[in-house]
Amino acid sequence: MARIILHTADNPPRFEEVDLTTSIEDFTSAHAGDGACLWRQDETSPLALTATLAEMGIQENDHIHVAHCQSISVTVHHEGRQWKEQVAPGFTIGSIFDRVAGRRGFALTNIEQAEHVLETIAPPMECDDSMHIGSLGIVDCEIELRLRRVQRPEG
Repeated sequence: MARIILHTADNPPRFEEVDLTTSIEDFTSAHAGDGACLWRQDETSPLALTATLAEMGIQENDHIHVAHCQSISVTVHHEGRQWKEQVAPGFTIGSIFDRVAGRRGFALTNIEQAEHVLETIAPPMECDDSMHIGSLGIVDCEIELRLRRVQRPEG
């Protein structure tokens, strides 16, 4: 047995005791129904359905993501431009921000990066770096975000 942090699209993250001899397929079916996949945080590929949790190296306090989307199409809008990439549901907002703000994205300077946040568009909600893209109410395996300049208090 091990305690993991389970992330699903329709529930906040929660601790759960799991039997590590359970197959990935049985685990995903029990938590999200048929056709769901399992990911580790910030990994790009789902875990093999035929393997057990232990065989895939799942350990105490691992962040595990169960989702129906194999990947999520993320579009980020910034100053009339768009950045688009496919990511796994377990990717954090911080990881996406690093890609968007870096050379492969909008190439923001360090100062500009400190002045910007990612937020959902409808409804507008600032996304914390530790949030997982698969937990943002994804519809049709797509989401649109905005890179927004924030006013930081001076002093």
